[in-house]
Amino acid sequence: MTTLSTHRVYPWVVVGLLTVLMVVNFIDKVSFGLAATELIEHKGLTMAQYGIINSLFFFAFSLTALAVGYISDRFSPKWIIAILVAIWGISQISVTLAGGFATLLIARVALGAAEGPIVPLINHAAYGWLPNRDRSLASSIMTAGGSIGVLVGAPLVTYLIVEHGWHSAFNVTGIISIAFCILWMALGRDAPGSTTRRKTETVDPRATSTNYWPIVRSRSFIGVVVASFAAYWVVGTALAYKPMYLQKVLSIGPTGIAQITVATQLFTILVAYLGQGLLTRHLLNKGISSRIARGGVGGVSLTISALSHLGVVTVNSPAVQVVLVCLTHLSSAVFAISLTVCGEIAPTAHRGKTLGIFGMLYPTAGIIAPLIAAALTSKLGIASGLQAAWLLSGGICIVGALAAFVLIQPERDRELIAERLRPKSRYSEVPPTNMKPISAND
Repeated sequence: MTTLSTHRVYPWVVVGLLTVLMVVNFIDKVSFGLAATELIEHKGLTMAQYGIINSLFFFAFSLTALAVGYISDRFSPKWIIAILVAIWGISQISVTLAGGFATLLIARVALGAAEGPIVPLINHAAYGWLPNRDRSLASSIMTAGGSIGVLVGAPLVTYLIVEHGWHSAFNVTGIISIAFCILWMALGRDAPGSTTRRKTETVDPRATSTNYWPIVRSRSFIGVVVASFAAYWVVGTALAYKPMYLQKVLSIGPTGIAQITVATQLFTILVAYLGQGLLTRHLLNKGISSRIARGGVGGVSLTISALSHLGVVTVNSPAVQVVLVCLTHLSSAVFAISLTVCGEIAPTAHRGKTLGIFGMLYPTAGIIAPLIAAALTSKLGIASGLQAAWLLSGGICIVGALAAFVLIQPERDRELIAERLRPKSRYSEVPPTNMKPISAND
């Protein structure tokens, strides 16, 4: 008898469920920024405290990425995902119960810790069901789920805040998370052999090495970390302060903010994700090197984002400013590029942990960016401080663009890493003439 989990389309059912998970994840994320003004007033927060809450959210986000990446190799990804999503729901609802800064901080840190591992974890869960040729498409679909979450979440959360108060936004999004947890437990399955290595599986000799130094010190890995750090600086600043920037600096109301957020996410989905993916695929099919197709495209994306940040602050035309706000998010193209480069340079046996290390490092931008923005607004005033924060984001993007252009060289680094991880011979490379080299059967 054929069950859902044995049907040939089930792997794509898993991808669909995990895409919905990313939608839920980003609905949770946008709620805090959209309710920022109300939360600050209601909870009596200072701008510095608001910045600390956002920074520690991303600190917890980064801290758990690597740890859960290791755990997922030993325990059921299905159950790990379910536990994390349940924590999302509890944390969101806890925001409404928080009495002040300390309890609000605890709720947000718990949410950050539970959200941090989710991108590498869902890719790990999906890859077990899919052949290599389908994994890139699956990753693109799941990544787009985050932007769809903002696209859906911005008008939903704005409506709840305006019509029913900010409490309803966190209660509803918390209930949505818990509802998905129930759905996932009913329909989700672990891939066969996802937590243990089959005894008959051929083991890559490089799998016995625990030395990750050749990978993490490679030019390409450093390049994607720096480039993604820059892109995530944009995300961290925008999530916490973009609604406030649009309201306080550009004098746009709640409905307009929601409309701009929707436009931004449509742009991100169609251009930064789908457009970048199609362009990179076209270049690779034409025989263009990965250094150009990935590093070059990533560098151009960050450069355009940097110039757009500058334009948002200096241009006076509201229509042009809205277009430039969208273009600032072209930096998000770097995330998919970076994940692909990590997969390209790392041997299969180290790919999951390499993604975990990458996932731990680049989100540290989200820790720093809100603190810097908070300091700027405290010192310069809200409007001038936010403009300074946007200019700083543009400068960081320039640094990321240079790293992408100069450092990302996947073909070169893949060979160097493979050579450095190859087990050493029992003899020197040129054995003495009176000694017989060990054969493959010895």
